[in-house]
Order: sequence, then structure tokens, then C-alpha cells
Amino acid sequence: MASTPETRPIYSELDGTRFCIRVLKLLPLLKGAIDAIQCTLFTQYFDTLDWTEYEALSYTWGEATDDFPITVNGQPFRVRKNLLSAMQHLRYEHEPRLLWIGA
Repeated sequence: MASTPETRPIYSELDGTRFCIRVLKLLPLLKGAIDAIQCTLFTQYFDTLDWTEYEALSYTWGEATDDFPITVNGQPFRVRKNLLSAMQHLRYEHEPRLLWIGA
């Protein structure tokens, strides 16, 4: 995703010299905003001893005209309906959930 002068990039390029992936921290329900999805994205390096367990989610993209807003790392981001629905159903009520998401 390209950044504009007003926004920060959501993520940086992965280090091609290390075994790593991006993991999404799906934040719990927001009080009074059941439809709002907020997350943070971080890089998980597997060549360190402090890696975190996560779950994997695989999905199909869906229609390109069918996208919805979420917030990632404080920035607006758009996802297709299939992923939005999965995130709404997988999100915990009181604690974050760590996901590796692939389409």
C-alpha cells in the first residue's frame, strides 16, 4: 500500500535475509463499536527465541468492489467482505488474537 504525505506506511518491507512473516494482532471489541475492526501488524522473526504463537487464516479475496474499512497500525485500510466477516467472527471480546492471514 502506498503512503501519502499525510499517512505513514502500514508496514515496511520484510528482511529478505531472515525467516520472517507479518502477524496481525486483532484487537478486542471496542465498547459501542461492534463493527469497528482495529489491529496492529508486526514482523515475526523465527531466528530469535522470543517469537509468539499465532493462528493461520486462509481466505478467498471476494469481489473487488466489495471492500470495507478497518484500522491497521492507526491507519485506515480497506479489506474485502470475506476477510472483514472472518475478523468479526474470530475476534475475541476481551483480549487480542494473533493471526497470520493469507489469501
